[in-house]
Amino acid sequence: MLCTLVDYHGLSAQAGNCDYSTGTAVGGQNISVDLCSISRISSRKVNFDYNLGDERIQSQANCQSRTWITFPEQAVNRPQSQATRDMIQIVCTAPSFNEGIGIGVVFDPPSNVRSSPNGNIVCTIRELTAIELRGGVVGDGWLRTNFCGRSGVIHQSQVLFKR
Repeated sequence: MLCTLVDYHGLSAQAGNCDYSTGTAVGGQNISVDLCSISRISSRKVNFDYNLGDERIQSQANCQSRTWITFPEQAVNRPQSQATRDMIQIVCTAPSFNEGIGIGVVFDPPSNVRSSPNGNIVCTIRELTAIELRGGVVGDGWLRTNFCGRSGVIHQSQVLFKR
């Protein structure tokens, strides 16, 4: 799947790789979430793919219990590292990916969403959160989002897609 992203420098990019690294699993493998694979099934169930080292795994998160099931094994998993806790947090806060819409991760909260660049604060994001971004860059590095339930902007320095 081809996914349109804005990198943290604010430049529009198209990438076949929408992976966002959350860190290292207890077994030492790198973990990354495919932001383009996120598909919300209900308020508590979200389908997504992630990479554990070189292995790509199809999964479904249960956001209420903060667990996930892997397919086709149907194994239930619980976070055992900060990387897997962050993976579930990102998946459970992300909107479903839609073509032409970017999903970024607010990686170091608190972060303010403002009415305009350097404008009034609309809301504050207080935890690691995946947000929907629309319409590219505004002014000097500000990204449009409807995260707060209305139009606003967040500075690109607060949002990452990959690390």
